[in-house]
Amino acid sequence: MHVSTDRGFELCKMYRQAGHISSIETCIQYLMLNHEEHTRRFGARTKHYPPIRPKAETEKLWKHIANNDCTSVSSGHVSWGLERKENPNVFKNASGGPGLETLLPAFWTGCQVRGISPSMVTRQLSSNPARHFLLDGRKGSLNPGADADIVILKPDCYKYDPSNSPGVRLKGWSLPCGLRQRIVVEHWFLMGTKLPVHLVMVIFCGLMAKK
Repeated sequence: MHVSTDRGFELCKMYRQAGHISSIETCIQYLMLNHEEHTRRFGARTKHYPPIRPKAETEKLWKHIANNDCTSVSSGHVSWGLERKENPNVFKNASGGPGLETLLPAFWTGCQVRGISPSMVTRQLSSNPARHFLLDGRKGSLNPGADADIVILKPDCYKYDPSNSPGVRLKGWSLPCGLRQRIVVEHWFLMGTKLPVHLVMVIFCGLMAKK
């Protein structure tokens, strides 16, 4: 289940406690953006469905992250530019925004600010998604026999795409990543168009962050 509120987490946890299988996924924008600090300042740039919540609600979501209640954190990526987000009429603006390039640095930053272990980053972005999609024998870890596509994170502050993270400085920039002695990702951009889909998924979703 996709959730963006504390109540959503609690309902899913109740379902689990009743003996049912339940996955819980939230998107990075619900962890990093809030109504008071971002929506009031940047308006439709933060327009999402479900909507961005108050800061108090956002902090409750982080408590669920810290307690390992979440199955995975995802990007909710759509490739809108600012031209789709700056209409004075909020109802004519597109909802959502790009998230692939900000997922890892944003989640890393949020965890670091709140004293959450870096292992939670790899758990939510790598091992848990692999297990959820029944790929944990092949993806999501550096165990012998598993695919070892690694993202190395440089923990410096950078500004990212303002269409999804307005006014937010995030810690983390991707160093060049290779596949079979070939650079395939640099500065979050794919360096070629013929990569197999499963490798693209590993590069962007099966991440191993290293400080």
